[in-house]
Amino acid sequence: MQESTYNVILELDHEFILLNTLSLNMMSLSVEESKLLQQGKYNNIENETYTDLVEGGFLVEDAKQEKVEYLKSFIAQQESKNLSIKLLLSTTCNSKCVYCYQQFAGYTAQTITGSEVSSFCKWLQQYCSDNAIESLSIELFGGEPLLASSQIPNLLNQLNFIKSTLNIPIDLAIITNTSLLTKELAKLLCENDVELKISIDGRKDTHDYRRPLKNGVSSYESTFSAIKLFAEYGRVDLVTVRYNLDKNNYHDIEFVAKQLHELGVQRLYCGEVMFRGKKTPYTPNTITTLEMIKKGWITNIYSILSKYEYTNNICNIELYKPCQFYCKHSYVVSPTLEIAKCDELLDIKEYQIGKISPLGELVLSNDNYNKCTTNTPEKDNKCWNCNLLPICGRGCPIEAMNTTGSPYNHVCENIELMKEKIKLLLSNYDDSNS
Repeated sequence: MQESTYNVILELDHEFILLNTLSLNMMSLSVEESKLLQQGKYNNIENETYTDLVEGGFLVEDAKQEKVEYLKSFIAQQESKNLSIKLLLSTTCNSKCVYCYQQFAGYTAQTITGSEVSSFCKWLQQYCSDNAIESLSIELFGGEPLLASSQIPNLLNQLNFIKSTLNIPIDLAIITNTSLLTKELAKLLCENDVELKISIDGRKDTHDYRRPLKNGVSSYESTFSAIKLFAEYGRVDLVTVRYNLDKNNYHDIEFVAKQLHELGVQRLYCGEVMFRGKKTPYTPNTITTLEMIKKGWITNIYSILSKYEYTNNICNIELYKPCQFYCKHSYVVSPTLEIAKCDELLDIKEYQIGKISPLGELVLSNDNYNKCTTNTPEKDNKCWNCNLLPICGRGCPIEAMNTTGSPYNHVCENIELMKEKIKLLLSNYDDSNS
């Protein structure tokens, strides 16, 4: 037997914790057991512990083969037959959120037209057929996508045609500030099973300060009206709420969770306000996961969200699927049908991969697609031999661009953050079993 490449040993509170980042198993070791494992003296480890090490994936038959099997899994996920598309219906917006990065992007004002919807759907149908796509996920985004609301019925009709013609499931979602959502459009979205993704940032005064509409109307009121509309049509199950969290609105989380729970909303999560590719004047107000753990915020947020049945996991450590940037069947499409592999790169011409023509053909403009989809971990020695690889997955290409100057490089998992996550997992496990 050999020690797994993906073992991580951490000393926490005078105890050694062994984590395998591939199996995601954890176990505690004595000081002596830890030394024997690291010295490769496996036969000197007592039988019960040895058995636990084998069953947990900490000891493997062949460490080199283990890496090969991980690579096969990575590539299989890259080549998944799920086609994932983020379609920007408009690059303009009728709100002016204090933390929005898109106002600092290089977008020109664009809103999708009927002819562009037709060209997009023509390409989509042919692409699904040519690549034997088994499922399709489309997220309608912006700007504010409802600025193109006149095109949404047409788009949904054509997507339904593709769904029935090719007999593949389609998951649809729209990210919107809801201010332009009419009863008729809400009904149409409900009838087509379109997930409504919205943001609520706190109590009314907090939310309206952070997410003001340009016309002065309360975005807080329109957001809750949208939830009630979906509930009226019996589809509150389609609503997902994101709480955009930073240093300024932490104390409103329970107020929002309680309101949403009473309305029957089933999905609420807290997402950090962050700027990977675009820095803004709001950046000093942001807070990282590591900072939140150290402040005790994560523990309290978990307590609040679990109280209202919105989570059952204090802090996830999970296998990291390859970012859409690396996946063969994943695209971000602009209103005028330029295509990139990441929405934070869509406004940068040198990182676009091409454009869908009026005839519905994808015309590649460079070798960027190939650079993304052949970017596998064994080609980087540091990455390939890293014990954190399964929970890093080569990391975020935008962070890589900020750090190294190129999105085609990789950035490493934060070991300090991982240690703090493990502490949280262990403390929560101890509390739940005490």
